Order: sequence, then structure tokens, then C-alpha cells
Amino acid sequence: MKKIIYILAALLVVSSCIYPFSPDVMGAGEGLVVEGDVLIGDISVFTLGSVRPLNGDAASLPNGTVWVEDEYGNKYKSYSEKERSIYVDMTGAPADRMYRIHVLLSNPGEKWDPEYVSDWRYPQPEPVITDIELTPSESDLSVSLSLQSPEGSSGCYRWDYELDWEYNAEYQASFLYDPDRDALIDLSKTGQQNPYYVCYSHAYSTESGLAIAKTLQGQGLYGHEFYKVSRWSIISSRRMATLVKARIISEDCYEYLNTLQETSDYTGSLFTTIPSGMQGNIRSVSDSTHIAVGFIEVSHVAYRRRFFDVSPYYYRKTPTEKPEVPEYNQNYPDMRSWYNLGYRPVDDNGENGAVRWIKARCVDCRELGGVTTPPEYWEK
Repeated sequence: MKKIIYILAALLVVSSCIYPFSPDVMGAGEGLVVEGDVLIGDISVFTLGSVRPLNGDAASLPNGTVWVEDEYGNKYKSYSEKERSIYVDMTGAPADRMYRIHVLLSNPGEKWDPEYVSDWRYPQPEPVITDIELTPSESDLSVSLSLQSPEGSSGCYRWDYELDWEYNAEYQASFLYDPDRDALIDLSKTGQQNPYYVCYSHAYSTESGLAIAKTLQGQGLYGHEFYKVSRWSIISSRRMATLVKARIISEDCYEYLNTLQETSDYTGSLFTTIPSGMQGNIRSVSDSTHIAVGFIEVSHVAYRRRFFDVSPYYYRKTPTEKPEVPEYNQNYPDMRSWYNLGYRPVDDNGENGAVRWIKARCVDCRELGGVTTPPEYWEK
């Protein structure tokens, strides 16, 4: 689970996109990969990828679409397809019927059959997220998850999470520069707070968490760490919030996903060696022996968001740059020139009250990838 724990270690290289998956497989031809689950009461997201042989030519990516069908023949079609992700709205889907997905490829050729279906499955019951806890250590902050499931359920869990954090620039500037008027604004005289000192950023987990609790304390999962961040990270500077989306999966789905995850952890390639007994539940419509890589589960999703005041744990770094009064340079003689070079005013602590300037990233948190407007759900 190391990948899951250290997700988002690179603070500002964050993506909300799901990238096409193209693993290597020894001794196998090119094959179709389908990722995603049917999420009752939520938006289901599916991606299409491909497997390629080791040392083989680069695999092409399949094009096509996905829709969900229930046992009465009702179809839930995709409403959006972007960045190779296919979105299907299941928010109004009834919970008392079986579902499966259809994959229809627009470029099958010789590599893939044109249409695939998954097995029929009833929705797994909804788990209860009993707690989300923050635990500080000497160097890190870890966030753990506790879950419970109804009696008789599998005790196997899968989850994703979203992360929000509030942070500030290194310096809270007392001046702003207005390039339209080529003038400085003294905030102490206007009574205005610096609007670019505090920002907010958002990120998604890049890999679903996976755990089984049947052999632990009943059917529950208690204090399972799913995220860790350094106490020197900007994420730990002010406030942090995490939204967990958890669901129960069947034992066969867990065994399939866990085997693939272990293969990835130990070999570095998710599908390098697939045990002969490990087969997904997605097959060609025209040839049932032609199996795609992937396992489609049908589940209910439980949600819980938790806010944490992390500022007491933050190890503040010494600013890497110091503000200074720009010296006169015949190539850059005025404030507009310094502004265009990426400098911003800070304060008037220079000699004889001269205003000091510094690189924009030191006084404008937007330069760190944030926005100044908090999310609608943000708690003050």
C-alpha cells in the first residue's frame, strides 16, 4: 500500500485526470483494459486502456464508449467523455436490481473485439465511515480511516479520497502594484487585506485504496492509514480537509485487485505476470473466451468529509528569498519593468522608506497553483 500512503508527495504536481493505462505483459498479445466500477447513487467513471507485450511495439489506445445496463433493459449512457475518461450518471439508479456494463469500441480492428460486457452483479451494501483521524509524528501527519459494514457482507473495502488545503504565501505584502495605473497601492491606508496571501488547492487520490477486514475485529476496518504528508509541506501549513468515498466490494473482486496490486508492487509492472486463475469479469460479446483485463464491481458509496487544523504541527521553513529594493538599471528603470520581470512589492522597510520587491511566488499564493476563493463547503 506504499503507493497509496505517499500519494501527493509532490505537492504542486497535481492532476485530477485519469491517465490511460498501458502495462507490459510477458508472453501475451495486445489486450483491452477496462477500469472503473458501477457506483449506485454516484457518477461512475470508466477508462479504456491496453496491454502490450514486453519489448513489443507501443500499444495503441482503444477508442470507444461505455454504458451501464440494468436487468430490466434500462440503459445509463455516458454524458461526458474527456481525457480518455467516460462518465455515466448513476445517481438515480435503483438499488434492488442487477447491473452490468457494455463497452463498444470504435477501432477494434485485429486487436480487440468490437463489444464487451461484464457479468451481472447486485450492488454491494453501503459501508459506514465511522471515523477519519489525523495523527502527528515527529516528521509527518498521517490520516487514517475506520469503516464498518453490515453483518454478512464481505468485509472487503475500496476507497478514493479528495484533499483540500488552505495555505499562505511566505510574505504578507503590505503593497500591491496596479499595472494599469503604474502605481503602488498602500494597503495600510486603504484598510484592505492582501487578497493574494491565502489560497486553496484541491487534489484527488490517484489510486484506489484496498483493504480486507474479515480477519481483523469483526467486519470493520479500524485506524487504517491512507494518506501521509510531511510536516514541512505547504499542505500542513494552515487547514486541511479530506473527503473519503468508500465502498464495499466482493471477495472475488478484492482477490483480483489485490493480486494485481501485489504484482505491481513487486515487479513494477501491473500486469507483468497474471496468475492463471486470476480472470476478470469482462468478456467479448461474440467470443466468451476473449477476456478483457479488469473487474467491474457494483457498489453503494459512503461519503464523509473531515476538516483538520494542522497549523500547530507545521514546521515553517525559513523563506528562501529576501525582499530588496531594486537598484536602478538602465534596462529596467521603472516599476512596470520589475513587475513584468515577475517581481512584486512587499513593504516599505527599505532605506529611507523605499518599497522592497521580491519574486511573485513569495507574496502571491496563486503562483503556487492555488486560488483565493475557498470551496463552497469550506468550514471557517
